[in-house]
Amino acid sequence: MIIRRLQASFGCLENETLELTGGLNVVELPNESGKSTWCAFILAMLYGVDTSQKDRADRLSDKNRYRPWGEARMSGSMDVESNGRTLHIERGTSGDAMRGFSAVYSDTWDPVEGATAENIGELLTGATKKIYENSAFIRQGGAAVTGEAELERRLQSLVSADDDTVAYIDARKKLKEWSGSLGNSRRGELPRLKEQADALRSELDSSLEAARRLMDARAALTQAEVRFKKAAIEVENHRLAERYKKDRALASARMEMQRAGNELKKRGGVAVDLNSVSALKKEILNVRALERSAREAEAQKNRVTATRVPRPETPPVFEGMDYEDAVEKAEKDTAAALELERTVFASGKRKAVCAALAFVLVTVLAAAGIFTAAGTWAFAAAGVAAAAGILFLLRVRSLEERAGTELECLKSLYGTPDFRLLAEQYSDRMRAYEEAAEFADGAVRRYEEAAHISDSARERLLLDAGNVLGGSGTMEELEEALNKAERAAEENRALQARYDAAKAAVDLLAGSGTDVSGKYELRDIPPLRGTPDAAAEEYAKAAEQREEALMTCYRLEGELSSGGDPDLIRARLERLEAASSEAEQELDAIVLATECLEKADSALRERFSPKLNRLAGEYFSELTGGRYDGLRISSGFSPSVMQAGEAVSRDKRSLSVGAAEQMYLAMRLAICSMLSQNSDPPPLILDDALCAFDDERMGMAMEVLRSVSAHRQVILFTCHSRERRYISSVGGGESNE
Repeated sequence: MIIRRLQASFGCLENETLELTGGLNVVELPNESGKSTWCAFILAMLYGVDTSQKDRADRLSDKNRYRPWGEARMSGSMDVESNGRTLHIERGTSGDAMRGFSAVYSDTWDPVEGATAENIGELLTGATKKIYENSAFIRQGGAAVTGEAELERRLQSLVSADDDTVAYIDARKKLKEWSGSLGNSRRGELPRLKEQADALRSELDSSLEAARRLMDARAALTQAEVRFKKAAIEVENHRLAERYKKDRALASARMEMQRAGNELKKRGGVAVDLNSVSALKKEILNVRALERSAREAEAQKNRVTATRVPRPETPPVFEGMDYEDAVEKAEKDTAAALELERTVFASGKRKAVCAALAFVLVTVLAAAGIFTAAGTWAFAAAGVAAAAGILFLLRVRSLEERAGTELECLKSLYGTPDFRLLAEQYSDRMRAYEEAAEFADGAVRRYEEAAHISDSARERLLLDAGNVLGGSGTMEELEEALNKAERAAEENRALQARYDAAKAAVDLLAGSGTDVSGKYELRDIPPLRGTPDAAAEEYAKAAEQREEALMTCYRLEGELSSGGDPDLIRARLERLEAASSEAEQELDAIVLATECLEKADSALRERFSPKLNRLAGEYFSELTGGRYDGLRISSGFSPSVMQAGEAVSRDKRSLSVGAAEQMYLAMRLAICSMLSQNSDPPPLILDDALCAFDDERMGMAMEVLRSVSAHRQVILFTCHSRERRYISSVGGGESNE
């Protein structure tokens, strides 16, 4: 059997794939990357996931431990080459925990006949899950072989006929059933007979003993009657003494009630309710707090008023405007001033241009009059042009003078050439003034509100106090009156409490019986022993003792009347003892037969033990480089080792961790060799099984695994790179990273 390909959604494996070959495969993966998960996945694909497992304090069940970390369902597939054909196996096609199963041949996709989710592992490996886990499946730190009875039976079957093994098991089971039917402590025939015989002996003893115990019980009843009568008399005496004390207490309570009532009448009862006084005191505290708040508001008002800033003067140019309009006006006037300055500047330029043009024109016309025939007309045109130029210059000059006058007027109104600066300064002063004024007005309002609230609270308080105490007065007079009223109310309440307590005592004592105070004295009562509780306890115990003694007498009398004839009981007992003796003889025969059967089975086991020990010793010698040359495996797979050159075996507990792991690996390989009787053995799977080996031991182990891989697939999962490097150096293996 060769595993060719694995694809898993299992635990930390999220739809991951692992490709394998025949022979030795070294799968190198770092820690926490899925080595043990791949091993568990292979086991789950072969034998399924045990959904009956429950979570424990030290470990999770497989269905929860290997639940995929992502959103995928627990599932996977495995391609296996077995007996010359390749099978494709899938689990997890429906439900969770790998439920759903299919197994088909890869070449034809036909279902594998007889393959089910329950038996596919045993069909491929030739072993049950327990046998496979104790032979070719080696977990990390779990190379030790447990004493599985199923593994022992499988090894026995290799050296004996299958029918004989089955016959031994059936015979052993049948003998155990017969032994259980006879000697089982709960349902066996022999314990039942003995139990019935014991019951008859007890019944006979009870019948003979009942008369004697009845006499003792009647004597105990007589003693209990005497004790009960004495206890009843003592209880009655304590009752009379208690009655006397209650009568005295009743008289004292009546006197106290009368005195307290007389004092209440003199004081006129409770004048003021304490709750009202407490409420008025709380109102006083509230008024005082309000007065403090008003005084603090007044002080703040005075401080603000004293430091209040006067209203800033308004520049004449902004008279009748707010500061926002002033800023807007300054913006407009600034723009107008700029326009006037441009006009003055433009007028100067126009005058120069016009004078130059007029001069040129007059000069040209005059020259024309001198040097041409049209001299008169040219001089006339020159005169007209000169006059027009003069008029234009006068017009431009007038506009320039008017713009300059308007500009000077604006500057004189502002008193500064920067109109915006004057407006912004005025705006800043007005904003500061308005903010200060608003703050001062707020302080005045807060003072007025606090003063109003304080005055209103004081008036309400004095009005409420007048309703409670009567009259009127100041706050100081009110506080003094409240203190006096509180003291008076406390005194009245204490007096009322005295009266109520005395009255409650009178009602309680008067209701407990007839008032007979003074009719007899304490000396008329016999001397008392102990306390009333002790007397009552003695009375209860005496009554209980008498009742128990009486019931015992009734019960024993009933036993005597229904116990039966002792002779008949003896006859029944003899028959039961005979049947019990016969059952014991039958059980002894079954035990003897079981011992003989076990001896025969032990002899059968001795036939496979030498071969197992020889194979294990050879592997152990190869793994240790000849340091150890013998390995003895006793019943229950308990090993001991022989060091080369020594005549005495060593206990496994004397070995180092590395040597012990080599020993268990040798046992596993020997068991695998014995179980692999066919030509298609299951793969040997090792999960970090060499981690306890040093480099030398690792090399020897790798050589052994290379030898084993010649006839079976070996899959070694490791977190180290040394195994891969070793394989690369010697060749003969496949490395996966």
